[in-house]
Amino acid sequence: MTGLDGYTLYAPMDLVTTFLVDNYGRVVHTWESQYRPNLGVYLLENGNLARTIMTSDGNYGVEIMTWGGEVVWKYFYTDEMYYQHHDIEPLPNGNFLLLVRDIRTRDELINAGRDPASISTARLWLEKIVEIQPTGLNTGNVIWEWSVYDHLIQDYDADKNNYGVVNEHPELMDVNFTPYVLREWLHANAIDYNSNLDQIVISQRNINEFWIIDHSTTTVEATGHSGGNTGRGGDIIYRWGNPQTYRAQINDEQNFFEQHDARWVEEGFPGEGNITVFNNGVNRPDGYYSTVDEIIPDIDQNGNYIIPLAGSSFGPEYQSWIYKDFPPTGMYSSQISGAHRLQNGNTIICEGISGHLFEVTSGNNIVWEYIVPLKFGVSEIQGEIPSENRIFRCHRYKSDYPAFEGRDMKPQGYIEINPIIVEGTYHAPENPTELDEVTITSKIYDDSGITSAMLYAYYGLDSLIVSMNDSGIGNDQTPNDSIYTVTIPALIGVDKVNYFIKIIDGSADTFIDPPFGSIDYTFSYNLTSAIPVNILISNEEGLLTLQWDPVPGISTYKVYSSDEPYNDFVEDTSGVFQDQSWTTISSNSKKFYYVVAVK
Repeated sequence: MTGLDGYTLYAPMDLVTTFLVDNYGRVVHTWESQYRPNLGVYLLENGNLARTIMTSDGNYGVEIMTWGGEVVWKYFYTDEMYYQHHDIEPLPNGNFLLLVRDIRTRDELINAGRDPASISTARLWLEKIVEIQPTGLNTGNVIWEWSVYDHLIQDYDADKNNYGVVNEHPELMDVNFTPYVLREWLHANAIDYNSNLDQIVISQRNINEFWIIDHSTTTVEATGHSGGNTGRGGDIIYRWGNPQTYRAQINDEQNFFEQHDARWVEEGFPGEGNITVFNNGVNRPDGYYSTVDEIIPDIDQNGNYIIPLAGSSFGPEYQSWIYKDFPPTGMYSSQISGAHRLQNGNTIICEGISGHLFEVTSGNNIVWEYIVPLKFGVSEIQGEIPSENRIFRCHRYKSDYPAFEGRDMKPQGYIEINPIIVEGTYHAPENPTELDEVTITSKIYDDSGITSAMLYAYYGLDSLIVSMNDSGIGNDQTPNDSIYTVTIPALIGVDKVNYFIKIIDGSADTFIDPPFGSIDYTFSYNLTSAIPVNILISNEEGLLTLQWDPVPGISTYKVYSSDEPYNDFVEDTSGVFQDQSWTTISSNSKKFYYVVAVK
């Protein structure tokens, strides 16, 4: 199983540089900004980079840069009572959705029915979403807006208009849930848009759930409880992760623990329409560890979300897929991080705190892995374990993504210092039969010299580990030219071989090719043979004879011999064939033989 052929985009939280790297970790392109990200970054189909930005004096917004680095739009959305934060979402119409802190005063919260005893600051941070239409280099129009402040319920103050029975209204947010917070009540950290549904999903970390709302409403409808495609205005039309937020008593188990990056699986991808989440695992009852969770929302035959009865929770009861490490505590990021489904059915994961990016199969096998080689923005030496290399999120784009069309995608080198470099690995013949020896060739070099290059080959239940050489011996034509070779012997009856190379340099650093432990070099044999049955061996009067039953449709046979039971078999041409028998002189015989019927 191989990783997706493509490029990975990431923006270190402490740098103004955004990187695009290939599957070897080589930089293909970079963008330089004046500002650090705050925090989301996206590569658009036209090759432009859309990134959140933050200034040192507290301004927050969005900028768009061309592939060449020219800023074509820069827009700050900051005021005393609101500001952009965490994430944005590019829309098909060229507009952008912004996550926005919606700052409300103590009086506003009391008027919404919040218990005054639970308000310990003059202001409380809520959340809203705005849609911005770029209109000029530094200008934009707000053409749509939604705020959770318009969708609150409470059972504390009967004199307020939003007084009601909380568990009868899962479409609303209980304003008194998690009452003992200083300032940041919900902490949204991700936003995603589904163009087929015209809906938005938002991850709310502090209450451990995501919400889906209808984007087809007008701004006026978004303040109320009717209108839009769903007819429910700006109310929550689906939520999942923590049924305690709306006081469900049935299936009330909390599943998310300060999660990030809730998003839909894209159309045409395996699991399309499902929602994936990086579940950080903070305060998880059975231990602090992170998982990636996939949820299939409960919908009816008309495609509408199923609204639970009073006291029940939104379905499903359980996730449809969970990725976790073994042991589970092997993956843990208390903050940031993300994950999303790829076209090949794998999932790319960003363990943000440690800058650990990797791709996993649906069977939870890692097929690509990368650790951001930076510390406080400075390149690390290959082989050292980086730290302070936080990544909010990463994005993997397939090699045929429209942004790359017509671009120079030639690798520019590695970020890390003194890397082991592999320029290419290939096998010959390209389409072998299982009767052929196969030579693996790789160009490898490093400033401190290569001390070893070991080939690890796997076929069926067997394996082969052998040293590659650059000594001019065997199929290596020229010594000390950084081209290493090794030959795999004929493997009778094998149809496929997976292999990788483990390289160690003079500084004792290690590199795996394909990069980062992916066992994804492979070749398949063109099967041209069969093994006869009922092979008999006799040794009389100085002659050794093999006899076997005929293989239907085949008249040509080969005999292989060796002094070892499992290794070093070569074709034995010392004997004479007659129909289904082969005879050689006993004094020249080997100890072990097998026969192949050649098609």
